[in-house]
Amino acid sequence: MKTMVKNILILLLFLSIAVPSFATTYYVSTDGNDKNPGTKNSPWRRCPGMAGWSSSVKLKAGDTVYFNSSDTWTLSDGSYGFWVTGGVTYIGDTWGNGKRAKFDVTSRYSANGGVLIAEDHPTIETEFKGFEVDCNMTESRGIQINYGSMRGWETVGAVKRVENCHVHHTGKNSATYGITASTHHNSTTKNIEIIDCIVHDVGHNAICLYAGYRSNNALISDVVIRGCETYKTGLRSSYGGPAGIQIKNHVENVIVENNKLHNSDLGIKIYKEYVNALPIKNITIRYNEIAHNDSAGIYVYNGPSSNVYIYGNSIYKNGRSGIKFESNLYGTLSYNISENLIHSNGQYQIVVNSSKADFKTLVISKNKLCGANFIYDPRNVITENSENEYLSNCEDVNPTILVPLNKNFKNSN
Repeated sequence: MKTMVKNILILLLFLSIAVPSFATTYYVSTDGNDKNPGTKNSPWRRCPGMAGWSSSVKLKAGDTVYFNSSDTWTLSDGSYGFWVTGGVTYIGDTWGNGKRAKFDVTSRYSANGGVLIAEDHPTIETEFKGFEVDCNMTESRGIQINYGSMRGWETVGAVKRVENCHVHHTGKNSATYGITASTHHNSTTKNIEIIDCIVHDVGHNAICLYAGYRSNNALISDVVIRGCETYKTGLRSSYGGPAGIQIKNHVENVIVENNKLHNSDLGIKIYKEYVNALPIKNITIRYNEIAHNDSAGIYVYNGPSSNVYIYGNSIYKNGRSGIKFESNLYGTLSYNISENLIHSNGQYQIVVNSSKADFKTLVISKNKLCGANFIYDPRNVITENSENEYLSNCEDVNPTILVPLNKNFKNSN
């Protein structure tokens, strides 16, 4: 009998954590009122967490909030524009006659972001789906996951997902990112998905995984960036090397796939800023189209990184090189570069500059290479160079035929 009672109590405890109690669906429209009940026929004007919310109602994990996809809200008050409640689903692209509900950011939310996802739930996913965030050149970040500049929040619960969002015009006078995940003071952010988003015209990087602002032991892990399109990064010209996607400091277990990264300075940048920070590791970059960037398609810079797999990508017509390992690298690196199409990139298709780095593994295998110069490796650090195909006529190269490119890519601006 005691065992049965114990098991029932354990089951009730589990259900209280895993299943939201009395989850509610709300609706938000600009012709609503915050004092309304938030139903489809009597919607709110804003919702809890938004700048200007005037009611006392609070959201709870498991709730769903639909925004009218035809409407636009102005975010101009407070220290952030929109505080996202952990475990709540926000949807801006299914109710109404528009494409995405829109937020016009007219105040400077540089560190916090116009939209701030700084909390989660242990078992219930947090989702922000189907919104346009126009920062109107206000020096605001678009969507910020966690807050890496001043606090050490732990966001290690269920998935935090940003999907089908269009983020743009974050400003050009500060380090304003489009979509950022960050940490600080030895904290951890994990379980992140950035899916089918468009990010462009941003002050610095379009999508950034930034572990440890002025901290050596912060961690970002378990991230998927899929089906996104980025372009026109680096409006602030004093910041070097802005990228479509940046992976910075202690970041682990990341998949970057099926993205279109073009017309920036760099397509993807792998970068360790702090000497004592733990290394970047377990990164998979696959099935991306990385093209027409001013400098390099993939750029590896300043510090150790290991277990990085780059395969199935089409990397072409970038200004200086397709894949570049910079001369300031140090520590131990291990990379496998296989089955990519790398062609028509400026000086060389693959560059491995002389550095202090110890390349434990640098495999370049089964790639299709085309261009004036193929591989630059003055120190002979490549550990395996095998079964690559060197093509002579780049004009005949069709990136969509030679590699399994962008299997699930949806976005087109």
